[in-house]
Amino acid sequence: MMQDNIPVFTEVKEREIKAKDENSYNFLLEGDNLHSLKLLEKTHAGKIDVIYIDPPYNTGNKDFIYDDSFVDKTDGYSHSKWLSFMSERLEIAKLLLSEEGVIFISIDDHEQAQLKLLCDSVFGADNFIAESIDASNSSKNNSNYIAVNHEYLLCYAKNISGVKKGWLVKKNQIDEFERRAKTLLNMNLSPEKIHNELLQLVKYPCFYDFDHYTYVDQHGVYGTFEPGGVKNGNFDTEILHPITGKPCVKPSGGWRYSEATLQELVKKDGINFGKDETVIPRIKRYLHDYPMQVPKSTLFFDSQATTKWLKRENIAFDFPKSIDYIKHILSYTQDNSATVFDFFVGFRVIIMTQANSQANIRVLELLPKFKIKKMNRWCAV
Repeated sequence: MMQDNIPVFTEVKEREIKAKDENSYNFLLEGDNLHSLKLLEKTHAGKIDVIYIDPPYNTGNKDFIYDDSFVDKTDGYSHSKWLSFMSERLEIAKLLLSEEGVIFISIDDHEQAQLKLLCDSVFGADNFIAESIDASNSSKNNSNYIAVNHEYLLCYAKNISGVKKGWLVKKNQIDEFERRAKTLLNMNLSPEKIHNELLQLVKYPCFYDFDHYTYVDQHGVYGTFEPGGVKNGNFDTEILHPITGKPCVKPSGGWRYSEATLQELVKKDGINFGKDETVIPRIKRYLHDYPMQVPKSTLFFDSQATTKWLKRENIAFDFPKSIDYIKHILSYTQDNSATVFDFFVGFRVIIMTQANSQANIRVLELLPKFKIKKMNRWCAV
């Protein structure tokens, strides 16, 4: 029917989503998302930079509707119907992506394997970027065997050769880690005690990015790194131990740095000395100088803070994604002028608005038909 009939949408002015930047805009389409996608196919083909979707997961609990009927666990064709349901929408999503565009899809293990094969078919296996795992610390079932507390995130490009390289993200929880390290420093603990405390702290999943940064001084949190590692390095420079006053042992291949660099490091307290001159000094590398990293495929974003925030706002929503998780994903490409699109709107209509409040990122959101009653009360944020 939609091949010959274009859906018509009417503006509801009182639900306008105000953008903080007058040169930017956000809009939400409320209706069947396939109808909306068909409309956007005419107006936004090749214009979307980032798509993030969190589709219904086909868990057998009437999570999605197909051919105007809910599909439940008694339906012997549930996987087939789910794939048909997704295939129609992903084909249009590919048309909407720009040549530099990427799509992120959250999914659990009910359809992860099927979705991976479907995306290989729609976007091409060569355009597969990565599959990430997010451990949310929230088990969604009461299994008799293993409590599942993770979901997957599939990432594909429309054209991998057009995607800019050098994706970077801010290290997760960097501000909180530095705050805790500074607290230990202010407690006047010994350097060894602080080091041991930080070694314990980095065992927690939310601080796993800092396993090399387990020291702190008045200049900040730092890690220690090998000063040698070369075959024909600098054997001439002598570094005196600050306590014994004797020359420190050199790396087997000599220093990798020139005398001028080493002397400057000593002057600026950039060298970590051992207990005496028999221990090879190591170079300090401060965390605040290296706040960014390549995105990792294992993620830890606890959604509890977001859940509590929703309750305070009196908004009912089951299993919300962490706001920080969405911000993290949107920051991969480091493009603050990107057009971001989600055609399975749920909690993300709020998240996207918050995540992009300080950036000129346009947000497109579609509201699936089967969620209209649930979302109506707050879809105009």
